[in-house]
Amino acid sequence: MSHEIGELYHLKRIHNGEWLCKVINLMSFLYCFSGQKTKERPNGFRVSKVSKMMDNEKRYLFDKTLSQFLISTYIIKKVTIIKMDGESFTYLTPINLILDSLTKDYRSILNDKCIYHIDTILNHPYFKKCKNILDIKKRIPSVKDLNER
Repeated sequence: MSHEIGELYHLKRIHNGEWLCKVINLMSFLYCFSGQKTKERPNGFRVSKVSKMMDNEKRYLFDKTLSQFLISTYIIKKVTIIKMDGESFTYLTPINLILDSLTKDYRSILNDKCIYHIDTILNHPYFKKCKNILDIKKRIPSVKDLNER
């Protein structure tokens, strides 16, 4: 997980289309575990395709609301470009980590990179005080709209 996680944004109403609806449906079958906080998971959330829990974890099944939120979430990322002559420039850009990591193959659409990015979002500082999925869902409406930044 990146230590330089930028601000969190949400883009409203991008849940149209057959392919995107299929992705949201697939994400609804993921499991989220809340447990021990670590350097990699500062909020203690871990996502998996299987329901096997570790010691002292609580298990939650994703739902459509959480899946729709995740698929339309953007994190500000710092990008540095270094030219051949050594000149460099840096800019900030919103990145949809989930859409950026998906494959078009339905069998492996939710790959390890996608799961990692879901972990990144759920362990974002914005959700620091959240103890479970219900707490996260309560915070969703207050995530800033990407178009209003």
